[in-house]
Amino acid sequence: MQDISLYLPGILLAYSAFLLAIASPGPNILAVIGTSMSVNRASGMALAIGVATGSFTWALLTVFGLSAILATYASALLVIKIFGGLYLLWLAYKSFKSAASKHDIEAKELAGGRRTPFGY
Repeated sequence: MQDISLYLPGILLAYSAFLLAIASPGPNILAVIGTSMSVNRASGMALAIGVATGSFTWALLTVFGLSAILATYASALLVIKIFGGLYLLWLAYKSFKSAASKHDIEAKELAGGRRTPFGY
């Protein structure tokens, strides 16, 4: 049996990179924070539940062998990539179309945050 001290520097490097990736906020967290601040807390919670559900679904699919199936059938992965790319292009089209249209901006009166201890 080989000594673990041979592999320990690589393991510690991978663990520290993983810890750094976990600790840094990603686009999901930024979307939840942005939605909570711009819309309301309920919308932020709904988005957070959706993100958690999606992450849990991907974890289950991985555990049950989706990666093995996609490795076996490379054409399925290609089809998923093509549909994903088309979906992203459709979202970009909708975003540009929405940005080009005129929006009426109405001013809202800001409520004071001192009514309750946390401003909710």
